[in-house]
Amino acid sequence: GLTSIGADNTNVNMGNNHSVYTLFNNEIENLFKGNCYCHILHNGVKWGHQQLTVDIEKFLVMTYAHFSHSAKRIEELKSYHEFYEQDFHVLLKHIKIRWLSLYSSIERLLLVYKPVKSYFSDQLNKEIPKELENHFQSEETLCVLSFLHHVLFEIQKTNLELQKECITAIDSYRIITSLQYKLKQRLNTGFFGIHCRQMLDRIPSDTSIELQASFVRFISTFLEYADKYFSQNVAILEAIGHFGNGIENLTWSRIQKCIELTKIEGLNEDNLFNEFTELKLTFEIIKKKQVPLFDQIQFFLSNEQEKDTNTSLPMTIRQNEMDEEEQEDQTNVIRSYQLWAMLFAVNATPTPNMKKLICFLYSIPASNAYVECVFSDMKHIY
Repeated sequence: GLTSIGADNTNVNMGNNHSVYTLFNNEIENLFKGNCYCHILHNGVKWGHQQLTVDIEKFLVMTYAHFSHSAKRIEELKSYHEFYEQDFHVLLKHIKIRWLSLYSSIERLLLVYKPVKSYFSDQLNKEIPKELENHFQSEETLCVLSFLHHVLFEIQKTNLELQKECITAIDSYRIITSLQYKLKQRLNTGFFGIHCRQMLDRIPSDTSIELQASFVRFISTFLEYADKYFSQNVAILEAIGHFGNGIENLTWSRIQKCIELTKIEGLNEDNLFNEFTELKLTFEIIKKKQVPLFDQIQFFLSNEQEKDTNTSLPMTIRQNEMDEEEQEDQTNVIRSYQLWAMLFAVNATPTPNMKKLICFLYSIPASNAYVECVFSDMKHIY
């Protein structure tokens, strides 16, 4: 049956009065509210941006628009790249409703900042808007850009992780609390990136103090917005998060806590305890084999793929391989849901109660990124 509603966080979807969630919840008791944390992070940045002294979004849009429909201006800009002996890179358009465009636009602008700044500082060019000229001559604008580039890197990385096919609500607690910790460390230490700090030391002290205060407000506002949604489900997310570590460190008390919070119907706790104990024993046996656990899981997945080539498993394997390639240390990553699947398959006796519990928990989404991708694909098709 239906376990959760995964959607963005508008009132029509997740509000308390006559929303999609409440209408379903009236029919299905204990329906989980699957807030989309990709939307939450994006909107948190939007609210935090209002605390800054410079409207960076407007600045990026104006800069891009200046070149977007003029081949002549682009050719003029290329001459400045040649002067600095720098490869030409087109500016990236920032679209306010796109999750990941702000960081990418800032990163690209900073990459080509010197030639672009020289272009907008040319006093002989009468086509340059005065507002853009002032921005590029201002150290304050560059300082805010550097701050956002530093902070948005962590938010961008978190957003991308939440969009992965293998991520579910089981991973949400780990992912969101990690981001919260990293941003709180920046608040506590006042560190907003080395380039930002160097510029803060150069500019007048009163401007520097004002900028640092705005940076603190940005991070605080972002954290407050994210926590408004995260705190609603933090107890459940923390409880189910233990299942994401596999079975080795999972305890019966944590399973009981999870059942208490999720209120899954139809579970026989006596049988569930026995099944959990059997699976723990099975895990200990396979862990003692000479073949590494990761290789055992990959062998199991390969066999499952051969059994039924019409299932979605091949796509899942390819996605996992792509995800693993993105890991900075390139280590072999054991996905918890793959481990659970193998344990259920190799265990000597059926474990229907544990399987029902695991299937319920892994069905809860961390975001609706997949649906958003479908929308984008359909837009291109039509």
